[in-house]
Order: sequence, then structure tokens, then C-alpha cells
Amino acid sequence: MNYSPKAGGMNIAANVALVLCMTDTEPLLVLKQVSDKTSATGTRYRILGLGLVESFDDRRDLFSIRGVPADRFTDYLNGPLKDELIETVLRLESLEDWQPFLREDRVLYKVNAQRRDQAFRDVVLDNYDKTCAVTGQKFVYSATVEADAAHIIGKEKCGTDDPRNGLSLSKSVHWAFDQGIFTITDQYEVEIHPKAKLADFKGFPLMATDRKRIVLPSDSAYHPHPEALAWHRENRFGWFAKNS
Repeated sequence: MNYSPKAGGMNIAANVALVLCMTDTEPLLVLKQVSDKTSATGTRYRILGLGLVESFDDRRDLFSIRGVPADRFTDYLNGPLKDELIETVLRLESLEDWQPFLREDRVLYKVNAQRRDQAFRDVVLDNYDKTCAVTGQKFVYSATVEADAAHIIGKEKCGTDDPRNGLSLSKSVHWAFDQGIFTITDQYEVEIHPKAKLADFKGFPLMATDRKRIVLPSDSAYHPHPEALAWHRENRFGWFAKNS
């Protein structure tokens, strides 16, 4: 991509920093503003990825920035990923080619599972505003959050921590999803299994959501991946009935 320097001349701090990144081959994180401070959610940015400033064309007054794949992120860092960078790498995963299962050769999966799980939870819940994607339920008080960050392709099957393999679900809905009581179509609609409708249930809001569209992240880059949803339909839908 090309990027115009900030107005005010090449001696202002922002432009000097870009020149130094270019001469020292230091990476920078490229963001795109998707909403301003007047919107309901405030100023928000989409992470486009990690980039290297390759050149500056003074005739066109443009920097040239080349993208860097997420799995090369730590080539430019000293030592292992710090906690505050794990979330960034997870978000970068959603910009890469889809990989449904964990790849141990990738830098992200060399981070211990507990730290990675926490980062996955934080990213997915943030994407869905800590709201259940199926029922719309939400309870947040300080650090107390009712919703779970659910893997679509389960962790027990080595499902990826890519945010596109995640859904924000209330705890009972998370349980039902893992049991295959319902699944989600390619149109992002809830499909409750016919046998689940024969169950004895009461005060179970999931059952009123059949054929209703789920709540999706405002940024389409984080929508559930179709291949993850297809895996759940093929491998989990109706699982509760087969094992009862």
C-alpha cells in the first residue's frame, strides 16, 4: 500500500518515525479507522496487519509499505511473545489464509495454552461486545462477564484460535452448541436439531431462536468462517442424540 506523510513537512515526529522504520527495517502495525468518536462505539480501528516501509518517493510524496505475514511477526521481536502482543497476533490471524486446525510451527502456538486461551477469550468477547450471539443476552459488571468465548471447531479437535473460529455465547448456549443441540447455517441462522425440540425444557431461551439470525461482529473480518460452521454441522450437529 501507499501512505502519504503527515502534513507539516518531513521533520515532524510522525514522518521522522516512518523514515526511521524504513532505514532500520523496523515493522509497524497498519490500522484503518472504521468509525470516529461520534459513533455509538466510539473510535474503532481495523488491524490491517504488520508492515515494512520499503521506500519513500519524494516526487509523489508517498511511502510504500509492504505487508508481513502474521507468522513472521516475532522475527522482528526479541524473545517470545509478550502478553500484550498475543491479542494482536490473534487479530492478524483473521487476515491470513484460513487454517482450521492448530499449526504448531506457527509462533502463536508456541505460547502456552493458558495465555493463548485468555487472549482468544478477550478478542472474541470484544468482537461481540460481550453479548451472546444467539440469544442477545449480556451481563457485564466490571471484570464479571457471563458470556463465554466458544470455539466452533473444538479445542479437543485442535481447532484454531483464529477469531473466525470463535463465537460469544452465554454459558448454557455454549453447552448446547458443544452438544450439537443447534448449529449455525451459512446464512448465520440458528438451526435447532429436530430431536432437541422433543426435549423436556423450560426457561431455555435458546429454543426460541430457531431460524433467527445471530448477532455478528461489526467488522466482517471477524465473522465466523464458513468452513468452521460447516465442520460443526458435519461433526457436532445432533451429537447429543447419538450419545444418549
